[in-house]
Amino acid sequence: MRALSIVVFMAVGVVGRAQTFDEWFRQKSTQLKYLRQQIAALSAYSGVTEEGYRIVGRETDSIAAIKRADVGLFTGYFGSLRVVKRGIRSWATGLRDTEGFVTGDSLSMTDKERIQLLLK
Repeated sequence: MRALSIVVFMAVGVVGRAQTFDEWFRQKSTQLKYLRQQIAALSAYSGVTEEGYRIVGRETDSIAAIKRADVGLFTGYFGSLRVVKRGIRSWATGLRDTEGFVTGDSLSMTDKERIQLLLK
């Protein structure tokens, strides 16, 4: 049983990750080496991050331009609804003049009179 546990521990030691010789005996130089690697990785990450922010800035500007154009279209459309076209205005004026079409449940004019009034 003891021999088996020794073999298992030796196998785990070979497979497992431990400190290297440099990490034990050259700690200062090993630490500087790791710091240089981290600085290089962070510099590369910084470049990628800056490029990402540039892309996001451009896309945000594009979205804002599309939004402004869309708002402009709606503003123009709803503004045009305020303007009453000449034919409709004269027809609506004619309707105001003919408010006596219906009184109660009975018609006060005949169909012919109503049509003539609308076509004026």
